[in-house]
Amino acid sequence: MNFLKFLFIASMFICSSSAMAEDFYRINQKGAEEYGYNKPFYYNLLRNKTTRDQFDLFLIADPDNFPFYSQKQGSVFYKFFSDLMNDEHIAIRIITSDKPYKDQVNEFEKIMKEHEKSTAGIDGIFGIEYDNVKYGTNKFLYPAFAENKIHLITSRDKNINISSKEELKKYKGLYVLQDKVSQKIEKDFTRYNISSIETYDKAFEELLTGRVDFVVASYYKSQIFLYEKGLRKYVNYSVNPLWKMPLFIKLSPKAISHSRIVYLKNYIKSQKYKTKRDEALEEMLNFYKENTKGVVPPTYIQTMQTQI
Repeated sequence: MNFLKFLFIASMFICSSSAMAEDFYRINQKGAEEYGYNKPFYYNLLRNKTTRDQFDLFLIADPDNFPFYSQKQGSVFYKFFSDLMNDEHIAIRIITSDKPYKDQVNEFEKIMKEHEKSTAGIDGIFGIEYDNVKYGTNKFLYPAFAENKIHLITSRDKNINISSKEELKKYKGLYVLQDKVSQKIEKDFTRYNISSIETYDKAFEELLTGRVDFVVASYYKSQIFLYEKGLRKYVNYSVNPLWKMPLFIKLSPKAISHSRIVYLKNYIKSQKYKTKRDEALEEMLNFYKENTKGVVPPTYIQTMQTQI
């Protein structure tokens, strides 16, 4: 057990070429260090322990999914928890891998089962709840730290007014596999005859060339894509989300029973946190809105405009 911990710590901090460093977990704070509107504060606190009582939580995360998607300007996550770091001296550290997130989770659960209370330096999991991943002894920390909101998106020239999701069956719609959603929501998509498509690129081309009536997609992740492609002004979003997918922190029994966890729970419940989180998300969108002005949209937009 001690040897396993040593291997993990060595691979994480001295970048050894061991199999664990290459094929297991590695810390990824590149976004917070090099980019972004939220750059200096949280990263500097993580890098330089400023208090003796600092409590670190090492959590497996999915860098390709909300809220880690926005790596060009630093993960918005760091801003969510900056007050927690400053006020309570609790630091949440992101651990990612080149391996798929679900494989990381399964490997973590395997370690937990084999070594009981040991986590090999990992305290838990950060992100969506995958119904099809068999979680073991780890426990959800309630409440959820955020929600991934799935909105109805239409072209600006065609609004769809529905009073229930059942009415979606009257239209032709798509959901994007790049959006990682729970099986429960995927079953809903199937129930309402919403077809899947691989990428945002393909989905919005289908929408904006009139081949489908709507796309359902993650509110923030899809807007980042649309701003980057110069397409945001060509679509409308539903006022309210059609689905809300909670984003959880899930901790090992050892971590969740730690005396400092109560402060993390209270922080996530607080209005101060919710305000900080929502402001950070809007600031993230504004970052893309301001920095993508003048982007030329795909050629199919020009073609459609000439046909109108």
